[in-house]
Parts: sequence; structure tokens; C-alpha cells
Amino acid sequence: MRKVVRLFLFLIVSAVGLPALAADFTVGPTPTWVHVLTDIPSPNPATQRSDENVRFLVLDDQVNVAANERYRRVVKEVLTAAGVQDDGQLNLDFDPSYEQLVIHDVVIRRGTNVLDRLQPDKIKVIQQERDLDMYVYNGEVSAVLFLEDLRVGDRVEYSYTVRGANPIFTGHYIDSWEMGWSEPVAYERFRLLWPANRSLSIKNHGTTVSPAVHEEGAVKEYLWELHDVPAITEDDSLPTWYDAYPSVQFSEFSSWKEVADWAVTLYPRPTNFDAELQEKIATWQRQSSNVEQRVSAALAFVQDEVRYMGIEVGPNSHQPNPPSLVATRRFGDCKDKAYLFCSILQAMGIDASEVLVDTDNRRTVADWSPSPYAFDHVVARVQADGKTYWLDPTESHQGGAIGDRFFPDYGYCLVVHPGTTNLTAIPEQHAGWPKTLVQETFAVHGRKDPVEFTVRTHVEGLDADDLRETLADERRDELEKNYLNFYAKEYPKISIARPLEVVDHREQNVLETVEHYRIEEFWTLSDDKQKYECEFYPQSIRNAFVEPTTRLRSMPLAIDYPRDDTLQTDVVLPEDWPVTGKEQHFHNVGAQLDVRRTVEKSKTAFRMEYKYRTLTNSVAPKDMPAYMKSVGQMKDALGYTLSWDNEDRDASGSKVDWKTVAIIGGAVIVIGGIFAIVLIVGLIIYFSRRKRS
Repeated sequence: MRKVVRLFLFLIVSAVGLPALAADFTVGPTPTWVHVLTDIPSPNPATQRSDENVRFLVLDDQVNVAANERYRRVVKEVLTAAGVQDDGQLNLDFDPSYEQLVIHDVVIRRGTNVLDRLQPDKIKVIQQERDLDMYVYNGEVSAVLFLEDLRVGDRVEYSYTVRGANPIFTGHYIDSWEMGWSEPVAYERFRLLWPANRSLSIKNHGTTVSPAVHEEGAVKEYLWELHDVPAITEDDSLPTWYDAYPSVQFSEFSSWKEVADWAVTLYPRPTNFDAELQEKIATWQRQSSNVEQRVSAALAFVQDEVRYMGIEVGPNSHQPNPPSLVATRRFGDCKDKAYLFCSILQAMGIDASEVLVDTDNRRTVADWSPSPYAFDHVVARVQADGKTYWLDPTESHQGGAIGDRFFPDYGYCLVVHPGTTNLTAIPEQHAGWPKTLVQETFAVHGRKDPVEFTVRTHVEGLDADDLRETLADERRDELEKNYLNFYAKEYPKISIARPLEVVDHREQNVLETVEHYRIEEFWTLSDDKQKYECEFYPQSIRNAFVEPTTRLRSMPLAIDYPRDDTLQTDVVLPEDWPVTGKEQHFHNVGAQLDVRRTVEKSKTAFRMEYKYRTLTNSVAPKDMPAYMKSVGQMKDALGYTLSWDNEDRDASGSKVDWKTVAIIGGAVIVIGGIFAIVLIVGLIIYFSRRKRS
């Protein structure tokens, strides 16, 4: 599938006529403005790890803003054969549409020997396109060099400079420096040469380290130096907004208003559309005077008829394509689709604006310095008839009215509008929240008869959107196979009795499915062979519980929020059964679970119901002990087992053949009678002889 996607994108890129990129590099001396580190520090054993394959001795980054140059030097020591394997090649990335790569040196130090490994004819420039699987083409290339004769104990040193800056930022400098890694670093440095007549915002994230500042003439030097930087070990299951690695952010944008003003220039209002798009707009206007219906028609076109794919080479990392071009191509990325959607609405006299959000950092963008890098996604805000709608034109298969669409809790955004002066808080949207109801029915007949198993699923909101997308992307037989194998974990002899039924009420954004199964050998013999058993276990509810590998945490735990799942399991029995009722409630800072078991008066049927709902998107480290204790209690409350005695087994667990027992018993009686007669005769003879004597 990946090969198909790559070929498809290659053909698309060729068809749209992108300019040829000069994907080349040069070999040259280190720039004169760079301060080359001459003494390589020795690592502090206290910060080193015993399982290191490679030891980083130097990470040296230097930036000359006036020259648009960024220099990097790396010094590392290979400690194991695995390190030789993993670090035996260099990958130097750059964007050839506006950057040039200059390689200064590549050497291996082995004892006192210095081995030159900078061989330009062996360096290959390749276009890896790591985001192709997400339908994004960015044009970035890598200069790749395989290090020959690399051995354990070698020290690898290399340095290079990347010249150029993305013209889309109109000369503004925006950058960040990571000062923590998953491996320890003996020495880390960041040196920034800044024009003294320009303002700069510097903001720390997760650190209090300050730079040394030195000003000389027209240049101000900022210098950060770190020694013996320990490795950072991330806890698992982190929220997307949490960054475990400290960093420093740089931005030449003085305010969010300046960022907004910059963004407005990228989304000019088109003065005309091509004939086909004009006709579509006219048709939507003729069909309805209702604003919501017009917005819904335009949104359906952009969401479902313009597929997602981004060609983000150079300035197109942030510059959208013209709406008519996107409509004609029938593809675009988030900024293309949002621009097209808002332009269509504005042509119909509806107030619509593109909106910049961050899908990962979300609310924490308020802690950033003003910067275009604070955002990674573009959506839309529509204001009509006194209502505000937050919509995402990149979504597909959404259902319901536009006021009922699910919209994530991004927290803060930047509205692309001439009047924008600051970030805008997005109210939490409760419309379209996910909701799933699964109703299972087990019709149990004789103890050795097959069971009829029916599963009815009713999904709403985001869950309906997701299932609708799954139904569109997967073949029906593959989906049935996946569902079947899910239940086969508990019931190995399950089979499909009838095909999957699907009913989609897209106008209400409700989707329903019905699955029909037949289960043979429903009852299984216990290990001690004393009972036949069957367990009803709510695996779908159990899968919703968030249990991290790291329980003693220093970092928050991510919770899937919002989530609202209900599972009802009805069991119909051929006779009355000693089933008891039950009702329990569990609640913690992250989620709540209600468990209820009800029994019919006849005791021939009962229902188990589980309602699970998450309450937040994360659990703080201080709340983890109580949270994990509660999750354990939830797990213990799940499931129910029915059993009946195996009456055809003796105490040892061996099967008893009552016919054989009867035959053996009769034989024993006959033999016992004969033995008794012989014994009596013997005693008579014995006593007769004693009397004679």
C-alpha cells in the first residue's frame, strides 16, 4: 500500500508541475563567524548510562541571523556493535527550495589516528518524504553518507552549515533550541549572533537556564552552555500537550497581532472564481436561502469531494493555494481546504475566517512567544444569525447539522482576520461528542446446543463519524472478519450466521450496525473437570481503561477524552438460574464506571450493564495512586461466569461408565456370596474336628 501511495503522489507532483529542485550540496570551510570548539570535554560518569550504544560528547549549534546561516557540530563515541549499526550513517536534512547545505568535515578518530571520511562522491542526496503516508509532500531532502570501516571505540566528528531561510516568514527569525535528549550529552552549546538593532523574544519552556549576553558593535551574542546533561526518560502515555524536554523559544514576532497580520497576507480574498466553482456557489444559493443549509452544502463539498493531500514545498509550508486551483484539482491540505471553504462562504455573503490551531499543544500555545510555529493546523470559524460555528473542512464523513459537528477542545486559536490582536479562546464544544451503545444478546438453548449471539451497535457524534469513515475505507468482508476475531478471543467456536447489517442516519449523525453469530461449544470444561463454565466479559469496556506501563510517574497520564461507552449484555437461559443482582459505582479523577446486573423474576434471563465515561484528558502524577487503585477495582467488577456441575464425573475427574459399574457391582456380589459359603463350610468342618478330638 505504501508503494502505491508513493507512486500516486509522485505522479500527482509531476502532474502539477512543481519546479525542479537543486538538491545539491557543497564541501567548504567552516564560516569565519563560527567559534570552533577545540577541547572535547570528557563525560561525567555520574550522568552516563550503562546501556549506552553511543555516547554524545558535543552538540554544538550556532546561528548567524544576519547571514541566514546555521552551523552544527556533533561529536559522538561508538560504544557497542549496536551503536555501529545504528549510527553508521549520517543524514543531513535540508530544503533545497530555499536552503543550501555546506559540509565542512567528517572524521573518525581512532586512538591517535584521524581518518578523513568526507568523500563527496559517496554522498547521496535522497528525497525520503517521511510524511507520504499522511499524504504530505514537503520536498525536504537528505544528504546521506555511510561511514566506512566504523568500529567500536571510534569517535565520530562532523560539522556542516545550512544557509537560507523560508521566505514565507518575510525575514522574521523564529526558532527553538532543545536542551534535553533521551541520551546524556557531555557538552551542549547554543550560540546566537543577533543584530543589535532588532528585537527578539526569548522564552524558556521547562528550564530556568539563562544565556550569557555579550554585545559588540552591531551584533549581540547570546550563549548557552550546558555540561553533563543527563538523559531524559519519558513516562509512557503522555498527553500531546506535555513536552518532557526543556527548550528555549526564539521569535522576532513582537505580538500575536503581528502574527495575525502576517497570516492575513497569506489568505487574500479572491476576486473571482473559475466558471465551475461559480456555478456551484450559484446553485447552493438558488437551492436555499437558509444560511445553515448553504454552509452545510459548501462544507460537504470541501470535506467529501476535495481529498486531503498537501504539497508543502518551501513557502507552501504556510501559503495556501488559490481556491479555484484547489477546487479544480480536488485535493489540498488543511490550509488549502479551509481557504477554499471560507472563500466560498464569503462569496455567499457569510462571515467566515480561517483559524490557526495546534492539534498537539492546544491550550498551551498561550504560553508560547508569538510565532507561526505555534500552529500546525487550519480550521474555520463561521458567524451567522448570531451563532458561531467552529468547523474543520479537512474532516470527512461527518454527519448531522453544522451546529452538531464534533470539534476538538483546541483551547486557543488565532483567527485570520484583519481585526485580530490576540489569541482567541475557543469555548469547549459539547456538540457531536462521541457516544456508543452496544447491546449484546446471548440466546442460550440446551447445554450442548449452539448459542445465537447478536450484537447491535448504536453510535452517535464523533463515534458515528469514525465508524462511517471505517466503513468507507475498509471492505465489508474485512470488517466482518475483524469483528469476528474480536469475539473469537473469548469464543473460539464462533462463526458468522448472517452478514453485517448497516443503517446510516447521516442527517442525525447516528449509525447502527447489527452482527449475527453462532457459537458452538459455548460451555467449556473447567480445568478440574468438575464444571462447565461460560464467562461474559466486557472486553470493549476493559480496553477503554488507561493503564500505563509507568505507574510511579513524574509526568501526566493521557486519558482518551471525551469518551462515553455503554455495554448491555442480555443473556436468555433455557431454565431458571441462581443469578443474583448487583450494582456498583466507581469514580476517580479520570473516569467513572457504573456496573449493574438485573435478573428477571423467572430467573431465566438477566442483563449486565456497564457505563464508562471519561472526565478529563489527563491525570496528574499526584493523583496516580488513587487513580490506579480505582482502575483495579473497576477491573475486578467486570465480567460474570455461569457454571453447572459436570454430573458425569467422579471425584477424581474421570468419566464414570454406569453400565460398567453395574456389571462390576454384580460380579462383586456373586463372588462375595461364594466366598461367604466357602467360609461357612470351612468353619463347620473346623469345629466338627475339634469336637471329635
